[in-house]
Amino acid sequence: MEGKKFAVRNGQWLIANGERIRTLQDRWLHIGESLYSFQREEAPFLKELIDTTNRRWNTQRLKQERNNYVFNYKNPNPAATIFHANSLTAEYVQSKANQEIHSQGRNSTHNIPTCWKAPAHGVVKYNTNATWSATKNIASIAFVARDSYGLLITGHAKKVPASSPLVAEALALREAITAAYNLGWSRVVLESDCLPLIEACRKEKSLGEIHLIVLDILSVASGLIYCGFTWIRRNGNEVAHCVAKAESTNSLPLSWSSSHPHWLESILARDRASGDSSLYRPKAPYRD
Repeated sequence: MEGKKFAVRNGQWLIANGERIRTLQDRWLHIGESLYSFQREEAPFLKELIDTTNRRWNTQRLKQERNNYVFNYKNPNPAATIFHANSLTAEYVQSKANQEIHSQGRNSTHNIPTCWKAPAHGVVKYNTNATWSATKNIASIAFVARDSYGLLITGHAKKVPASSPLVAEALALREAITAAYNLGWSRVVLESDCLPLIEACRKEKSLGEIHLIVLDILSVASGLIYCGFTWIRRNGNEVAHCVAKAESTNSLPLSWSSSHPHWLESILARDRASGDSSLYRPKAPYRD
């Protein structure tokens, strides 16, 4: 309160960063004596009450102690007050840092390729997709597998029961990794335009709706030498998307993976033109 009166009278004093001013012994406030008698190790410096990040006083705890003294008749504990104030500052700084990390995570999706990229040499990339009928609870799932040259190695599409679009996408990914394992491919990348599914496979989040399916996927992945899960935007996943869509309308030829329809060959050729494997390496390999 004495300090407030001093400020009202337009009084000024310099404390700099408070590193050399002992909070409870030096006369940095406009009062006639030191506040309390402290032992040497308990005498904190004024810097402990300054929020250096925002260049302001850390007043929250001070206000609480003041109210306890005025209204609850509790004697203040200066050492505990200063310690707690410093802890609050640390929590605030950590909170801001966490917000920046999450913000970077959201913004990092801007760096995701918008076109298909070929995998590294010796790695097979499986792109998956699914369409879902809400009225029938039926999904058309599809996967296509390509090598580092962008050539289609194999693919498959079929209809399966599914309770939601997310379940359909998860079933497509499970179908793809199971096929890769059965064909003896030990280094694969699984790619989908369903971000929640990829995050679940990377163990970045848990989704109860597809938890058991993801466990199946990770179980198969643990038997491979290398297995990466990547997310791509929809226009980079067009081959798998168009195959699943054609399956849903019963317009997909039986031999589509070996004798490509014109529309499929057109998309494959475009992807090969943009899919320089030297510019891309799969992210987040699975490790059991």
